[in-house]
Order: sequence, then structure tokens, then C-alpha cells
Amino acid sequence: MLMFRILSFLTGYVEFLVIGEAPERFVNMAASRGIYLWDITRISENSIVLKVRLDAVKPLRQIARRTKCRFHVSRRLGLPFFYKRLLRRKSMALGVLFFLGTLYFLSSFVWFIEVKGNEQLSTHEVLDVAAGAGLKKGVAKWALDTGSVEEAIADKLPLVSWTGVYIKGTKAIIEVAERIVPD
Repeated sequence: MLMFRILSFLTGYVEFLVIGEAPERFVNMAASRGIYLWDITRISENSIVLKVRLDAVKPLRQIARRTKCRFHVSRRLGLPFFYKRLLRRKSMALGVLFFLGTLYFLSSFVWFIEVKGNEQLSTHEVLDVAAGAGLKKGVAKWALDTGSVEEAIADKLPLVSWTGVYIKGTKAIIEVAERIVPD
């Protein structure tokens, strides 16, 4: 059922108001011809509201004539109609594209840095060494070499036995394992 709804949205569907002496005959004749109708709601004794896919509208005209019913399109829904509305509002379409492009561009940078595992070392010390190696807020993810940042932290901080730097979204996480100094 969900797949049908998705397919109907992609191909487009319309909501009809059917008015006539026997709107149930209209529904029965459409169903006998293999036209799928859904969300059928009776409004009054001689009117119903229903939804049908866009490609089934033409056969419904003939059925309406045979059953002496009239139908009126109350809503047009789905991707084809949304696309037509979007074409009329070009500035909105450009705004949406600009927003998505900006979002994609800004998500390719590191905006947050988190340090984990440090107990004896201060977070500020680890961040200073990482900044010297090229890891700081606002750096492009594609320009960042995490291996060189790991090596720089391991070389410049003698209390560190292991370092791991990885990127998760717009966040860089520096994991530090400190050496255990024997007493």
C-alpha cells in the first residue's frame, strides 16, 4: 500500500467531488474497469469525494456520462503538479537550490572538535597541537590529513601513547590514550 502511495505521488493523482443520483454506481463501474479509487468519503446522499491516479482520469469521463454523474477536480496532488507550481515560482526554486547548495557546501567543513580520553592532558593542549597540524574549526574536510594530525599529537605530547582522529559529519573527534607512568 505504501508503495502504491509513493508511486501515485510520483505520477500524480487528483481528488474528485462526484455529484449525481447514484455516485456508488460511478464507483462500482470504475472498479469493474480496473480503476483504483481510494479515500472514498460520502459527503451527502448524492455526492462523494475520492482520489484517483492521473492516468485514470480520461476513462472516468465516460463512466460519469453513463452513470449520469458530474465530477469536479477539487485538488491536484503529486510531483507533476508540484513541478508545475515550482516552474511558475522560479525565484522560489532558485532559493531552494541555493539553500541546498549552501547546506552541502557548509557540511564539507569541520565546525566542531571534541577531545576524548584525556585525563592528565588538558583539552587546550591537545587542541593547540592539532591546530598546529592543520585541524581547527572551519577547515575543509577534504583538505584535512588525519594521519598527520595523529602523528603531530603523538610526537609533540609525550604523555600520549596512542591517538585517533576521525571525522563524523561536521565534527572532528580526537581520541587520546595517555601513557601510564610507572611510580
